[in-house]
Amino acid sequence: MLSLLERFLNKFAADRSIYEQLVKSLAEKDAKGALAASHSLKGMTANLSMLKLSELFARQVAFFRTDRFEEASAMMPEIDDEFHRMIVLIEE
Repeated sequence: MLSLLERFLNKFAADRSIYEQLVKSLAEKDAKGALAASHSLKGMTANLSMLKLSELFARQVAFFRTDRFEEASAMMPEIDDEFHRMIVLIEE
């Protein structure tokens, strides 16, 4: 039987809709939508003890909140790498 944490981790890995919303919002230059998605992901990853990823989202949220959209967008390669690294670890 899976622990509660394992179930939440599996759900996080299976449902990437908020991450996809972040990517879509960035492509559409929708700062409000990107902020909402990044903020949600920051909280989720913190609750799941994905500390590096949560810190990356926290920095990105800070950029969005100070109208530094380009700097927030520029974080995506690092965020994407860490996000997918976490997915691989969960799915192993």
